[in-house]
Amino acid sequence: PMLAGYWAERLFTIVMTVVGFLVCSMIISQIVVVMDRINQDQSEYLEETRAIRDFMVSRGMPLRLQTKVKRYLEYQFKSRKIVHQNHEVMMKLSPFLRQEIQEH
Repeated sequence: PMLAGYWAERLFTIVMTVVGFLVCSMIISQIVVVMDRINQDQSEYLEETRAIRDFMVSRGMPLRLQTKVKRYLEYQFKSRKIVHQNHEVMMKLSPFLRQEIQEH
């Protein structure tokens, strides 16, 4: 086995181990945050569709109308997600670039 004999080598090894641990922890936490956002959006969508489906079933709406409503909600959810992503991208730009894009 390789042993650090000099005190500076030991200190360097300890510091790099701690830094590596912190970097890995930050990366994992960011992954968890992204996954949580995805799950939260999906849960919200499923809850909304379940509530509307229950409403339509309780009112005895025709299956064809239920399908139309379901398709509309899917479209609305996907378009809202795209709009949200576009907004996030725009907010990262400078005010001048945002204005120029909006004028285009």
